[in-house]
Amino acid sequence: MNSILESQAKIDFDIANALIMATPESWTSAEMEVERDESNGTEKISVLIFNKEGRKEIVQGTDDIYDGLYKLSGLLKDSDAEIWVRAFYSIAMDDNEHWKYKVKFEY
Repeated sequence: MNSILESQAKIDFDIANALIMATPESWTSAEMEVERDESNGTEKISVLIFNKEGRKEIVQGTDDIYDGLYKLSGLLKDSDAEIWVRAFYSIAMDDNEHWKYKVKFEY
């Protein structure tokens, strides 16, 4: 694995962990949709966190989530790599109560 992929994997892991920390203890899964816009020359990232199991608690993006997302964007910019415009983070607790995560990017 090359350096940029290793760095991205570490940042994604940190973002997923920050999402786990942001969710209420009663949640066993969460989805986070991230939109990144640079159309006016300034980068703006917005986050929507929700639960597909019907939980209604409102969860806001934390400083750690936003810091990780901007760090990820910065890593890709510095590496002249293609930067995502949407990202989807999904976390879920397995039967052994261990958290797993998945990430999908749209370019």
